[in-house]
Amino acid sequence: MLTRLDRITQRAKTHPEEVFNNLFSLLDEELLWYAFRRLKRGKTPGVDGVTLEEYEENLRDNLQGLLGRLHRGAYQPKPSLRKNIPKGNGKTRPLGIATQPAKSTFVQSAFG
Repeated sequence: MLTRLDRITQRAKTHPEEVFNNLFSLLDEELLWYAFRRLKRGKTPGVDGVTLEEYEENLRDNLQGLLGRLHRGAYQPKPSLRKNIPKGNGKTRPLGIATQPAKSTFVQSAFG
């Protein structure tokens, strides 16, 4: 699977004018597994309270369920929680906190 995706990546780099219209067909459990493995461990959980380590405890079932929802079009990532945090100069800046980092982060990275 990754070889096929690697070939498409290389083709997209060498032929930027080409249109790829069916990449979703490449999305399978193996690709999600590799994307999940690339995530950094030990991060704080999102607003949903689920850490990567907790998601990993039942990884196969979680990936199969996620893949089913993705292919049915039923997966809807929750929007980030927006909080303003103080800066050193007395102002604030917005910070987006992922609500489901164990899912949304690696789903986004599966093709990236």
